[in-house]
Amino acid sequence: MYEDSEKLPKANYTYFSKLDEAVNQVLDFYEKVYPSIFIYKKVNIKYAIARTIFYECFRLEFHKFYFKQYKQTDIPQETIFKSVATFLGENEIHKEDIDNTYSVNFREFFLRPYKKIKDSINVLKEEKIKKDILVYTHENRFVYFLNPILKNFSSYSYLHYGYLDTEQAAQETNQPHVNLEPFAKQAYPIIFEKKLLKKLFNNLINQVDLLDVVFQYHKPKCLLLVEGFSANDEIASQVAKKYGIKTVCIQQGWDFIASPSSKNLSFDKMLVWGNALAQYQQPYSPKTQFKSVGNHILQNNQNCLKENKIVFLLQARIVESAFINEEIWNKMWQFIFFTASEFPDYAVVVRPHPVHPISKEEVNAIKKYPNVMVSTPQESLNEVLCKSKISVAINSATILESIGRETIPIIFNLTSVPHYNPDIHTEEAGIEVKSLEDAQIELTKLINNIVYQERIFKNIKSYKTQIFKAFGEESVANIVREIQEYL
Repeated sequence: MYEDSEKLPKANYTYFSKLDEAVNQVLDFYEKVYPSIFIYKKVNIKYAIARTIFYECFRLEFHKFYFKQYKQTDIPQETIFKSVATFLGENEIHKEDIDNTYSVNFREFFLRPYKKIKDSINVLKEEKIKKDILVYTHENRFVYFLNPILKNFSSYSYLHYGYLDTEQAAQETNQPHVNLEPFAKQAYPIIFEKKLLKKLFNNLINQVDLLDVVFQYHKPKCLLLVEGFSANDEIASQVAKKYGIKTVCIQQGWDFIASPSSKNLSFDKMLVWGNALAQYQQPYSPKTQFKSVGNHILQNNQNCLKENKIVFLLQARIVESAFINEEIWNKMWQFIFFTASEFPDYAVVVRPHPVHPISKEEVNAIKKYPNVMVSTPQESLNEVLCKSKISVAINSATILESIGRETIPIIFNLTSVPHYNPDIHTEEAGIEVKSLEDAQIELTKLINNIVYQERIFKNIKSYKTQIFKAFGEESVANIVREIQEYL
């Protein structure tokens, strides 16, 4: 928990949307003046840059530096636009003067000639990565996620760029893998005085250089990615397109609002859980083919025995973000302790995010409640949801996964986002609340009113077929079939 939540700005969806628009406007203006500014080695890196800039500008530090005199709801669009432009270079971009719509530093970064990474090319030529499928991933959990799928193929290898946890996971599971980072020997000149920008953009350019060599000399038939939200994923997809390599991305999480991460996807295929999700995403990425394949991690619900158990599915503690701030995080914990106190006959399970463990302070607070327990990493989400009647989350993919396991989701949406997408509250397949008080009222009603509870369970059984086409082995078979079309 956190003591100084009042010192921070409130999370605001309007600011999120304005910032998204401003980043696109700034990059569009650069592109209008210099049409090829985002083309490097015949690779379009515009949307990778957009993702990188957006999330750096969305951090609380950016807000404090540029907008400390404003409330987030009151920041003019023009001010956000100029601040993003200033962040990218020394000179502001002015909408009214198209001839001055670029920063010299930012422009020079992309237009300057780059020296080839000669030392790396010969070494990469010799690497044993000439496989039918190359997997580009940046999280160790994605290695475990892909194991049930890749065991159906004999010719594949993992690639990653300096993610040691990913390398360790590949070693533990005896998966072929190559870390590209040691090959990035080129020392790029200092273009920006701001160290952050040097690091961010040099990282993207390094990946273009290295993947360009890999795909040129070890041309796979298919590039496989997971989730697809990161700038790294977009870079890999664009380099693959240069060499006519087909790209397939598999859904792992869910972006419940359209953001730069989930817009303008460039994959040949995006394999999603179900038709409702495909229909939601398709308009934002019209060039990508969305295919419903199901969720291979979740299993069919036939053997689930529901217990008097409520699971709180915590999300990444991005408290420096201007979106889920300390106040919301604290109220989630207040809801946990309310539930434990009011319903002693229910087991209350706290499940931390896989890469963000809870703090010692939070662990100590839990000890005061005998019916509260922390889920261990050894217990899968599938197992936890199978036993739970109710789940609580703010806005994560676990809300949809709860529906897949026929667990009633309570969406603890204390953010300023109007509602979760897809709108399962309107479908009466879950309950969405906008305050701690409403959450307490709705949970009490849900537990005490069995007729109400059974009605939602019935709606979930019907609605989940729109969210998930298949589960488990059936989903694996669907995914394998989609990949094999490119082999």
